[in-house]
Amino acid sequence: MPAIRTRPDRSDRLRAAVHSSPSRNELIASLPESDRRLVAPSMELVHLHAATVLWQQGDPVRHVYFPIRGLVSLLGTTPDGEVLQVAAVGRLGIVGIPVILEEDESPFQVVAHASCDAYRIRASVLKAVCDRSSTMEHMLLRAAHAQLVMIGDVALCHRFHTALQRLSRCLLAYAASTSSDTVALTQEVLGNILGSPRTVISRAANQLQDLNAIQQRHGRLQIVDRLRMAQCACACGMPEQHTAP
Repeated sequence: MPAIRTRPDRSDRLRAAVHSSPSRNELIASLPESDRRLVAPSMELVHLHAATVLWQQGDPVRHVYFPIRGLVSLLGTTPDGEVLQVAAVGRLGIVGIPVILEEDESPFQVVAHASCDAYRIRASVLKAVCDRSSTMEHMLLRAAHAQLVMIGDVALCHRFHTALQRLSRCLLAYAASTSSDTVALTQEVLGNILGSPRTVISRAANQLQDLNAIQQRHGRLQIVDRLRMAQCACACGMPEQHTAP
């Protein structure tokens, strides 16, 4: 299992977390400076390698993550081992919602399918900050609500939208989260994210390539026409829809 790599401490974590757009977390950036200073000393910048599993379903949630680049997937699994991404969290959100809701265990498997950077803070520390700051607590509860809305969107999307629409939406979300047109996700991983067999994903990807919207090569997808991709995509569960307060 890929490890989480902690980067060396920087001279001003608060400045990096808040002002280095687009490499910042919008939830943290939306806080008043006094609240940011409560959390900044306890935050550490970590790099999540591709395929890093933060938690399995049922694992204790000991840290909370504020992504600044890339997306982290929340995956629901059936008793038969079938997988579906129920939410994707980027720099507008938080990974570790159970902590906010006074729960100790993760209801989902949580995975960084592609490399991701995030600020990490111990769950116990974040709880203590919320006890001191009603603004922080309110912000995190709004983030929890946004994640619930996203989960509902994904349920509707999986039932009513085509594989082409869902794949287009997924690729655009990943590209936006890294500010890159290259999406380093294999069709097998995309199948797990979208809850579809690899053959279905392959067919949808070939359709996009025939439309000159993407190019496929060596386990990577290159977006060459974002407008055409957007015309093919649905808008369900897009992380960029759920903005920070």
